[in-house]
Amino acid sequence: MTGHGAKFHRKKEEAIVALLRNDVDLMVDFYAPMKSTLQDKKIRPVAASGTQRSPFLPDVPTVAELGVAGYEVTSWNGMFGPPGTPANVIDVLNKAIHEMVSTPEVKERYADLGIEAKAGTPDELKSRLKGDIGKWAAVIERAGIPKQ
Repeated sequence: MTGHGAKFHRKKEEAIVALLRNDVDLMVDFYAPMKSTLQDKKIRPVAASGTQRSPFLPDVPTVAELGVAGYEVTSWNGMFGPPGTPANVIDVLNKAIHEMVSTPEVKERYADLGIEAKAGTPDELKSRLKGDIGKWAAVIERAGIPKQ
């Protein structure tokens, strides 16, 4: 492949095929859809996008380790309820989520999907959401992407 630029594919499978055919030099994706292709050694992992190495690919350095200081792009999921949900209801749900995430069955299933199951508190979720909104707003601003 020559030149630089980005090519976006509507379907993950199309992107994987493009990588396997050498139509693209690099692909960014989650571990789970790439797992079998990685295990078959048809592709080589280059870097993990978090602040720490992935437990699923412990020998793969992070982008920051490769020289891009401060780089962190991670995904997360949160559970949200309607405004005004009573605190005691949130506490009961949060406790149930913590219990579920800590079960061996859920941990195993998440590991199969390349997910590190972590439960947090409502305040941690608020902080993460606020931080990510600020982070990505700054990226959008610097890139000159028009607001929609």
